[in-house]
Amino acid sequence: MAVAVFDPEGQGLPTGKGELVCTVPFPSMPIGFWNDPDGSRYHAAYFARFADVWCHGDWCEHTERGGYVIHGRSDAVLNPGGVRIGTAEIYRQVEQLDAVLESLVIGQAWPMAAPTDVRVVLFVKLRDGLVLDDQLVKQIKLHIRANTTPRHVPDKVLQVTDIPRTRSGKIVELAVRNVVHNLPVKNVEALANPEVKGPTAAAISALRRAVRSKTKPMPAPVTKGAIEKPDPDNAGSKMEGNHKLALRRIQETPRDLFTGKPPLLS
Repeated sequence: MAVAVFDPEGQGLPTGKGELVCTVPFPSMPIGFWNDPDGSRYHAAYFARFADVWCHGDWCEHTERGGYVIHGRSDAVLNPGGVRIGTAEIYRQVEQLDAVLESLVIGQAWPMAAPTDVRVVLFVKLRDGLVLDDQLVKQIKLHIRANTTPRHVPDKVLQVTDIPRTRSGKIVELAVRNVVHNLPVKNVEALANPEVKGPTAAAISALRRAVRSKTKPMPAPVTKGAIEKPDPDNAGSKMEGNHKLALRRIQETPRDLFTGKPPLLS
């Protein structure tokens, strides 16, 4: 495949970070989307960024040795202090910690009243029986700092009971970021069973409370029966029962969390 790394102006970078692109067609590329007769959705997904160049939204580094390192989704890149950081750069460090099972990181516009910067917020799902205390927060931050840069260190580390995902198992960074900023969640069809409640719905709801409320966040409870039984008429229902049950709970969150109260992350 003819791959390259482009800067924002669409120029190839011999080394450095930018958008991973494919400059010529390749055998495995899709030829279109279902229910997209004019091809507009297909074009917007892959060819709107650079004319006639396939760009699927990966933030990539072209190294001096000619290799490529994927640092995460470019639309989820963090930008603290004007420095672009791929989320994968943080995940690679957090996953080395035995106490942490999963994590999700976003950039939060800050301060909320009149944003002038972006700060890094890290959500962690810990092993059973563990509670995120000051000592563990310090350990997480020190480990990230020791293996990356001070810019990578999260300003806030918060514990949740689950990490929300899509049907395919990908964590939904953009959905969580939109929730935190009180923006609509796009691509609802990519979320597993957004119309019902469940662990993933509780997870997103907990993330919202953690970032927007005044009190210390507590893990969102998951009640019995929260996971829907698989629908035999729905081929993907088993996976959807466990993932992406988010949107109803997002919309059910009390609106007063978004009005007038100083946020937890102050």
